[in-house]
Amino acid sequence: MAIARREMSYRQRLRRVLKYVSEELAMKRALGGAALSLGLLAVTAMAQDMMRGVDLSSPDMVSAEMTRAEVEAALIMASGAAPADFTGKR
Repeated sequence: MAIARREMSYRQRLRRVLKYVSEELAMKRALGGAALSLGLLAVTAMAQDMMRGVDLSSPDMVSAEMTRAEVEAALIMASGAAPADFTGKR
């Protein structure tokens, strides 16, 4: 049985409105959390898929083209106008 609007006090009406608003926010928060979780799961799966064809134990990945001393020498010779160029190096 619904109470007539005139018979409800201001506090009762306020409680009813706040209860409705809090329930709505709780549902939005739950749905937002679920959407965020699914999005993060999809990004993680995509990142793992990109590494599928990479063989980290291949000779190209474990051998160096330059020694540490050569890299240090190139960095010492570098300047602001002519920075060290390591393009094409492994």
